[in-house]
Amino acid sequence: MRDSRDYIAQEAAEQEALKREYQRQLAVLPEGRLISSQIGKCIYYSEVENGEKRYLGSGSNAKVKALQQRRMIEQTIEHIDRNLDLMRAYTQEYKPINQEAVLQELPRAYRGEPESITGGGSWENEPYEKNERYSAEGLVHQTLKGEMVRSKSEVLLANLLYNKGIPYHYEENLNLPEGVLAPDFKIAVRSERRFKLLEHCGLIGNEKYARSFTWKMQTYIRNGYMPWRDVFFTFDDLNGSIDTRAISEMMDSYFL
Repeated sequence: MRDSRDYIAQEAAEQEALKREYQRQLAVLPEGRLISSQIGKCIYYSEVENGEKRYLGSGSNAKVKALQQRRMIEQTIEHIDRNLDLMRAYTQEYKPINQEAVLQELPRAYRGEPESITGGGSWENEPYEKNERYSAEGLVHQTLKGEMVRSKSEVLLANLLYNKGIPYHYEENLNLPEGVLAPDFKIAVRSERRFKLLEHCGLIGNEKYARSFTWKMQTYIRNGYMPWRDVFFTFDDLNGSIDTRAISEMMDSYFL
Protein backbone atom coordinates (compact mmCIF):
# COMPACT_ATOMS: atom_id res chain seq x y z
CA MET A 1 0.00 0.00 0.00
CA ARG A 2 1.35 3.40 -0.98
CA ASP A 3 1.71 6.33 1.35
CA SER A 4 -0.20 8.82 -0.78
CA ARG A 5 0.06 11.95 1.37
CA ASP A 6 2.67 13.47 -0.92
CA TYR A 7 0.42 12.93 -3.94
CA ILE A 8 -2.58 14.33 -2.04
CA ALA A 9 -0.60 17.45 -1.15
CA GLN A 10 0.37 17.94 -4.80
CA GLU A 11 -3.22 17.42 -5.93
CA ALA A 12 -4.49 19.90 -3.31
CA ALA A 13 -2.00 22.53 -4.47
CA GLU A 14 -3.08 22.05 -8.09
CA GLN A 15 -6.76 22.35 -7.22
CA GLU A 16 -6.16 25.46 -5.11
CA ALA A 17 -4.34 27.05 -8.05
CA LEU A 18 -7.21 26.08 -10.35
CA LYS A 19 -9.71 27.60 -7.93
CA ARG A 20 -7.81 30.90 -7.96
CA GLU A 21 -7.89 30.92 -11.77
CA TYR A 22 -11.63 30.20 -11.82
CA GLN A 23 -12.26 32.98 -9.31
CA ARG A 24 -10.37 35.34 -11.60
CA GLN A 25 -12.63 34.31 -14.51
CA LEU A 26 -15.78 34.78 -12.42
CA ALA A 27 -14.83 38.39 -11.76
CA VAL A 28 -15.38 39.28 -15.43
CA LEU A 29 -18.47 37.15 -16.10
CA PRO A 30 -21.98 38.60 -15.77
CA GLU A 31 -24.20 37.60 -12.87
CA GLY A 32 -27.71 36.24 -13.25
CA ARG A 33 -29.75 33.05 -13.45
CA LEU A 34 -30.84 31.26 -16.59
CA ILE A 35 -34.11 29.47 -17.20
CA SER A 36 -34.97 27.60 -20.37
CA SER A 37 -38.01 26.47 -22.28
CA GLN A 38 -38.34 24.13 -25.22
CA ILE A 39 -40.54 24.65 -28.25
CA GLY A 40 -40.34 21.72 -30.59
CA LYS A 41 -36.67 20.87 -30.95
CA CYS A 42 -35.50 24.37 -30.07
CA ILE A 43 -34.43 25.56 -26.61
CA TYR A 44 -34.86 29.20 -25.66
CA TYR A 45 -33.36 31.02 -22.70
CA SER A 46 -34.36 33.83 -20.39
CA GLU A 47 -32.40 35.63 -17.70
CA VAL A 48 -33.77 36.14 -14.20
CA GLU A 49 -32.15 38.91 -12.23
CA ASN A 50 -33.59 40.73 -9.20
CA GLY A 51 -36.88 38.90 -9.74
CA GLU A 52 -37.26 40.13 -13.29
CA LYS A 53 -37.29 37.87 -16.36
CA ARG A 54 -35.72 38.97 -19.64
CA TYR A 55 -35.80 36.94 -22.85
CA LEU A 56 -32.37 36.23 -24.34
CA GLY A 57 -33.10 33.92 -27.24
CA SER A 58 -31.26 30.78 -28.33
CA GLY A 59 -28.05 29.22 -27.04
CA SER A 60 -26.01 31.26 -29.49
CA ASN A 61 -26.69 34.43 -27.46
CA ALA A 62 -23.45 35.71 -25.88
CA LYS A 63 -25.15 36.39 -22.52
CA VAL A 64 -26.51 32.84 -22.46
CA LYS A 65 -23.04 31.41 -23.07
CA ALA A 66 -21.51 33.65 -20.40
CA LEU A 67 -24.09 32.66 -17.78
CA GLN A 68 -23.67 28.97 -18.63
CA GLN A 69 -19.93 29.32 -18.25
CA ARG A 70 -20.37 31.11 -14.92
CA ARG A 71 -22.57 28.36 -13.51
CA MET A 72 -20.16 25.68 -14.68
CA ILE A 73 -17.27 27.46 -12.94
CA GLU A 74 -19.28 27.99 -9.75
CA GLN A 75 -20.18 24.30 -9.65
CA THR A 76 -16.53 23.36 -10.23
CA ILE A 77 -15.41 25.60 -7.35
CA GLU A 78 -17.95 23.88 -5.09
CA HIS A 79 -16.42 20.53 -6.04
CA ILE A 80 -12.91 21.85 -5.40
CA ASP A 81 -13.87 23.16 -1.96
CA ARG A 82 -15.33 19.77 -1.03
CA ASN A 83 -12.28 17.97 -2.39
CA LEU A 84 -9.94 20.21 -0.40
CA ASP A 85 -11.85 19.52 2.81
CA LEU A 86 -11.62 15.78 2.18
CA MET A 87 -7.92 15.93 1.32
CA ARG A 88 -7.11 17.92 4.46
CA ALA A 89 -9.02 15.43 6.59
CA TYR A 90 -7.27 12.51 4.86
CA THR A 91 -3.83 14.02 5.41
CA GLN A 92 -4.52 14.73 9.07
CA GLU A 93 -5.94 11.29 9.84
CA TYR A 94 -3.60 9.17 7.69
CA LYS A 95 -1.41 6.68 9.54
CA PRO A 96 1.85 5.66 7.80
CA ILE A 97 2.36 1.90 7.61
CA ASN A 98 6.08 1.60 6.98
CA GLN A 99 7.89 -0.43 9.60
CA GLU A 100 9.84 2.42 11.16
CA ALA A 101 6.77 4.66 11.56
CA VAL A 102 4.76 1.87 13.18
CA LEU A 103 7.63 0.97 15.51
CA GLN A 104 7.75 4.52 16.86
CA GLU A 105 4.14 4.18 18.06
CA LEU A 106 4.67 0.88 19.86
CA PRO A 107 5.58 0.61 23.54
CA ARG A 108 9.32 0.24 24.11
CA ALA A 109 8.97 -3.45 24.93
CA TYR A 110 7.69 -4.14 21.40
CA ARG A 111 10.00 -1.91 19.41
CA GLY A 112 13.17 -3.93 19.77
CA GLU A 113 15.17 -0.84 18.83
CA PRO A 114 17.62 0.61 21.39
CA GLU A 115 17.02 4.08 22.78
CA SER A 116 20.43 5.21 21.57
CA ILE A 117 19.02 6.45 18.24
CA THR A 118 18.90 9.87 19.92
CA GLY A 119 22.52 9.80 20.97
CA GLY A 120 25.37 7.81 22.41
CA GLY A 121 26.10 5.70 19.35
CA SER A 122 25.51 2.27 20.90
CA TRP A 123 22.83 1.39 18.33
CA GLU A 124 25.44 1.46 15.59
CA ASN A 125 27.46 -1.22 17.35
CA GLU A 126 24.53 -3.48 18.24
CA PRO A 127 24.39 -6.84 16.41
CA TYR A 128 21.80 -6.95 13.63
CA GLU A 129 20.46 -9.34 11.01
CA LYS A 130 22.78 -8.88 8.06
CA ASN A 131 22.04 -9.71 4.47
CA GLU A 132 23.07 -13.21 3.42
CA ARG A 133 21.47 -13.20 -0.02
CA TYR A 134 24.58 -11.93 -1.76
CA SER A 135 27.90 -13.67 -1.59
CA ALA A 136 30.27 -12.55 1.15
CA GLU A 137 33.04 -12.84 -1.43
CA GLY A 138 31.81 -9.53 -2.87
CA LEU A 139 32.71 -7.71 0.34
CA VAL A 140 36.17 -6.62 -0.77
CA HIS A 141 36.44 -2.93 0.17
CA GLN A 142 37.15 -1.75 3.71
CA THR A 143 35.67 1.40 5.22
CA LEU A 144 37.09 3.70 7.86
CA LYS A 145 34.84 1.98 10.38
CA GLY A 146 36.58 -1.29 9.52
CA GLU A 147 33.70 -3.11 7.85
CA MET A 148 33.72 -4.63 4.37
CA VAL A 149 31.43 -3.36 1.61
CA ARG A 150 30.89 -4.28 -2.04
CA SER A 151 32.02 -1.27 -4.07
CA LYS A 152 34.30 1.74 -3.99
CA SER A 153 31.25 4.01 -4.11
CA GLU A 154 29.86 2.33 -1.02
CA VAL A 155 33.19 2.94 0.69
CA LEU A 156 32.85 6.66 -0.09
CA LEU A 157 29.28 6.72 1.23
CA ALA A 158 30.15 4.79 4.38
CA ASN A 159 33.15 7.04 5.05
CA LEU A 160 31.05 10.18 4.57
CA LEU A 161 28.55 8.91 7.13
CA TYR A 162 31.35 7.90 9.48
CA ASN A 163 33.15 11.25 9.26
CA LYS A 164 29.88 13.11 9.89
CA GLY A 165 29.16 10.97 12.95
CA ILE A 166 25.95 9.60 11.43
CA PRO A 167 25.17 6.10 12.81
CA TYR A 168 24.35 3.45 10.21
CA HIS A 169 24.06 -0.28 9.58
CA TYR A 170 25.28 -1.77 6.31
CA GLU A 171 22.97 -4.24 4.50
CA GLU A 172 20.66 -4.86 7.45
CA ASN A 173 17.70 -7.03 6.48
CA LEU A 174 14.38 -5.21 6.22
CA ASN A 175 11.45 -7.60 6.61
CA LEU A 176 8.48 -6.60 4.45
CA PRO A 177 5.16 -8.38 3.89
CA GLU A 178 6.25 -9.45 0.39
CA GLY A 179 9.79 -10.47 1.30
CA VAL A 180 13.12 -9.25 2.61
CA LEU A 181 15.16 -6.34 1.28
CA ALA A 182 18.63 -5.37 2.38
CA PRO A 183 19.09 -1.61 1.91
CA ASP A 184 22.70 -0.55 1.48
CA PHE A 185 22.52 1.68 4.56
CA LYS A 186 20.02 1.99 7.40
CA ILE A 187 20.65 5.38 8.99
CA ALA A 188 19.68 6.63 12.44
CA VAL A 189 18.55 10.26 12.10
CA ARG A 190 18.78 11.61 15.63
CA SER A 191 17.09 14.94 14.93
CA GLU A 192 13.93 13.15 13.74
CA ARG A 193 14.19 10.19 16.14
CA ARG A 194 13.71 7.69 13.33
CA PHE A 195 15.50 5.67 10.67
CA LYS A 196 15.95 6.38 6.99
CA LEU A 197 17.32 4.17 4.23
CA LEU A 198 19.99 4.89 1.62
CA GLU A 199 20.37 2.91 -1.59
CA HIS A 200 23.24 3.37 -4.03
CA CYS A 201 22.88 2.56 -7.72
CA GLY A 202 26.30 1.91 -9.17
CA LEU A 203 25.57 0.37 -12.57
CA ILE A 204 22.65 2.36 -13.92
CA GLY A 205 23.92 1.81 -17.47
CA ASN A 206 23.55 -1.96 -17.09
CA GLU A 207 20.07 -2.97 -18.25
CA LYS A 208 19.70 -5.96 -15.90
CA TYR A 209 20.98 -3.95 -12.92
CA ALA A 210 18.69 -1.01 -13.77
CA ARG A 211 15.64 -3.31 -13.91
CA SER A 212 16.53 -4.78 -10.53
CA PHE A 213 17.04 -1.32 -9.05
CA THR A 214 13.69 -0.13 -10.44
CA TRP A 215 11.95 -3.16 -8.94
CA LYS A 216 13.56 -2.43 -5.58
CA MET A 217 12.42 1.20 -5.69
CA GLN A 218 8.86 0.13 -6.52
CA THR A 219 8.92 -2.40 -3.68
CA TYR A 220 9.83 0.33 -1.21
CA ILE A 221 6.96 2.51 -2.42
CA ARG A 222 4.43 -0.34 -2.32
CA ASN A 223 5.39 -0.89 1.31
CA GLY A 224 5.04 2.73 2.40
CA TYR A 225 8.67 3.91 2.08
CA MET A 226 8.49 7.10 0.06
CA PRO A 227 11.48 8.38 -1.96
CA TRP A 228 13.25 11.40 -0.47
CA ARG A 229 11.37 11.04 2.79
CA ASP A 230 11.99 7.48 3.98
CA VAL A 231 14.41 6.11 1.40
CA PHE A 232 17.10 8.03 -0.49
CA PHE A 233 19.00 7.15 -3.64
CA THR A 234 22.50 7.98 -4.88
CA PHE A 235 24.01 7.12 -8.25
CA ASP A 236 27.27 6.66 -10.07
CA ASP A 237 27.53 8.54 -13.36
CA LEU A 238 27.57 6.43 -16.51
CA ASN A 239 31.36 6.82 -16.60
CA GLY A 240 31.64 5.38 -13.08
CA SER A 241 32.33 8.66 -11.27
CA ILE A 242 30.42 9.81 -8.19
CA ASP A 243 29.64 13.35 -7.00
CA THR A 244 30.66 13.15 -3.35
CA ARG A 245 30.10 16.88 -2.72
CA ALA A 246 26.45 16.69 -3.78
CA ILE A 247 25.95 13.52 -1.74
CA SER A 248 27.60 15.12 1.29
CA GLU A 249 25.22 18.09 1.04
CA MET A 250 22.27 15.70 0.78
CA MET A 251 23.40 13.89 3.94
CA ASP A 252 23.70 17.20 5.79
CA SER A 253 20.16 18.10 4.76
CA TYR A 254 18.41 14.82 5.54
CA PHE A 255 20.49 12.67 7.91
CA LEU A 256 21.84 14.98 10.63
